[in-house]
Amino acid sequence: MKAGIFYTAAIVGTLLAAPALAQDMTVTLTDPVWNGKKVPASQVCERFGGKGAVSPSMLVSNLPDGVVAIDVWFSDDNNERMNWGGHGKVKYIVPAGSTSFELKSFPAESDDLPDGVISVRDHKGAQWSGTNGAYLPPCSGGRGHVYSAYILARDADDDRVGPRLNIKFGSF
Repeated sequence: MKAGIFYTAAIVGTLLAAPALAQDMTVTLTDPVWNGKKVPASQVCERFGGKGAVSPSMLVSNLPDGVVAIDVWFSDDNNERMNWGGHGKVKYIVPAGSTSFELKSFPAESDDLPDGVISVRDHKGAQWSGTNGAYLPPCSGGRGHVYSAYILARDADDDRVGPRLNIKFGSF
């Protein structure tokens, strides 16, 4: 009986002494024109009337330790060729020790990127949109395609740290 009490106390003591689990990494849209349901009319590609489109700004919170960069893969979830970063891939440089980071917007259909943002691969829609650039905004012509981004935190060895997140921008 004494051994049973000892083991129970040891297990409870271990559970109470365990550090709190880290919160999961999250991503949220920060620009109020993006609601995750419908793509704003001004934020589609120039071919379909978009004027001054920019990439959606987002906040990544609860970054794991060791993150030095965040990859963003812009995607059309309904088009195999344009999914998994077909609308462009960029890398944001994250200051060491950051626990959250704002993914600031930048001009669409352009390679004019702010400091700390690197184009990994231009979008694949140049023959369709008529433009090159690090980000192609929604450009399906209003056929109900769902647009999103995959978010991947990276360490100094460019290995993924934490989960691969997906955030929906909306349908067009």
